[in-house]
Amino acid sequence: MKKQSKKKALISASLGAAFIAAAWNPVRDMRTDHAQRRDHTAALIENSVSYCPQENGDTQYTARLNGILRDVPTDSLAILRNRDVTICLDRRLAEQKKLFFGQQIEGALYRGDNSNTPIVTVWDNGQNESRMLYRDIYDLGAETVGSIANTLPTAKANAAYGTLFAYKYEECKEHAIARFLFNEQSCKNKIRWKPANDFHAYAVEQNPALQNPPQRKKQPTVKIN
Repeated sequence: MKKQSKKKALISASLGAAFIAAAWNPVRDMRTDHAQRRDHTAALIENSVSYCPQENGDTQYTARLNGILRDVPTDSLAILRNRDVTICLDRRLAEQKKLFFGQQIEGALYRGDNSNTPIVTVWDNGQNESRMLYRDIYDLGAETVGSIANTLPTAKANAAYGTLFAYKYEECKEHAIARFLFNEQSCKNKIRWKPANDFHAYAVEQNPALQNPPQRKKQPTVKIN
């Protein structure tokens, strides 16, 4: 009887291990994630290009937007798509008046025509790759888009917030080895959001155009479910 019990236990354990192996397939999960990313990215780009303004002759708008979305987590892309968010690359942010030490507006969240169609703008200078030591969209573009997905309120809460502005801050983490050898910290630029009426007064007052979203080319024609 004991031998039969042990045999049954071994069979059950083997079947359980086989089930777990079949259920968790990293290759399949990677393929699924890749397909979802491609689907979300294509929908967000199509939505953006269809009604966000682009400068005349800007043939690389799609390439720049695709470049920053490539570094945004898949779950964040899904949130943006499912909430009908329009992502616009906004040249006005690169041309804003700013103080040397003051907060700069890195992006904005507008309610749009109604609270169900939020618009997120991203700092853009129209350059695909800037020269060394000069900024381009890839410096904080993905961080801006990804952070708003985590910050984005529900439609009702969004109506209460009104316009949100993004600003840059430095997040530092101590690494034991770096601190021991060089007495250094590892720092990275990150993005936070706050209501426009709580933002740096100079940035808001000197850039009144940024209180409103970019002028759309036309009303949305792409329905994102």
